[in-house]
Amino acid sequence: MTPQFAVDSNRRVVAFSVMVTLILLVSVLIAALGATQQPQSVSTKQVPVAAIPHGPWFAPYVDVTATPTYAFDQQASTRSVVLSFIVSKQDAACTPTWGGIFTLPEADSQLGLGQNIANLEKRGGSVVVSFGGQAGNELAVGCTNTALLEEAYRSVVSTYNIGTIDLDIEGTGVGSTIRARRAAALAALQQSLKSVHKNLAVWITLPVEPTGLDAGGLSEVAQLLAAHVDLTGVNVMTFDFGSGLTAGQTMLSDSESALSQTHQQLETLYQAVGMPLSSEAAWSMIGATAMIGQNDNSGEIFTLSDATGLNQFTLAHGVGRMSMWSANRDVACGPNQNTKVASDTCSGVPQTAGSFAKALASGFEGHLN
Repeated sequence: MTPQFAVDSNRRVVAFSVMVTLILLVSVLIAALGATQQPQSVSTKQVPVAAIPHGPWFAPYVDVTATPTYAFDQQASTRSVVLSFIVSKQDAACTPTWGGIFTLPEADSQLGLGQNIANLEKRGGSVVVSFGGQAGNELAVGCTNTALLEEAYRSVVSTYNIGTIDLDIEGTGVGSTIRARRAAALAALQQSLKSVHKNLAVWITLPVEPTGLDAGGLSEVAQLLAAHVDLTGVNVMTFDFGSGLTAGQTMLSDSESALSQTHQQLETLYQAVGMPLSSEAAWSMIGATAMIGQNDNSGEIFTLSDATGLNQFTLAHGVGRMSMWSANRDVACGPNQNTKVASDTCSGVPQTAGSFAKALASGFEGHLN
């Protein structure tokens, strides 16, 4: 989940000055891609506020293969989780695995994943499954047959009986051919499920800067829209902004800037395909994911105070989703652990267990399906 889109602070002014040009270029891309698709019957209709029919929701990411195993079915701080990450099997690209380590049956037999999910659901919780991440290959990278790719996605949805998936696109998961294949498979899967009266909510998770999505992120969204994927929302990773924070800014202020710029970009992208978004609808289609405590960049530390501030900002603007990386890390480090580098098992800042989830989740009491 660690994006590698670091931008030095002295380059950010330049990045901001070219953002409008990038959006215009992506608008042209949407038009070109859309010319090869059948026109949508609602092409001139304003998109309603429908991304959060059950209210804005909170679900932290859980690293399924991290050790020690995180008992997400027993946590008290939240009822929903985003399980990560599904990637291709090393020697069989169309076979989904957890972290490249466990096939779906192996995750049940060796990790008890299916039973843990069932336990959570008995408590009224639900799960989202996330594909991709920074390490490993998202299924669309190596599974080059679109029909087989669709079936790979379907197998995960069917195995865990889920209604929401998350595509974390970074690392090897980028590229025009890959994104076109992914979009086609997701559109086909959604249409197939609709034919049997089932809906699949699709979120795309992308790296972001205080200036908003970069050209690659804009192209990812554009491709999904051009393929007529019913995109539920765009979740941005408000962390690892670069080799240092913008001068005079904080993790909180840079996160707020990233969300505001993404909001403007979404309005532009949807306008380009003839589906204008109201400001309220655009905000409801945005998710925010913070990396709690010590980020991968040594100068970036997301504090509990930042968490409270981000929660207040997102609620005030009507953001549809709140997440964090990760539930595994929502605890103070031990006395012998190095708090100057990001750990998989603790936040690196003083805290009580679950305090970041509590701060970020307040007001995000909606449910997923």
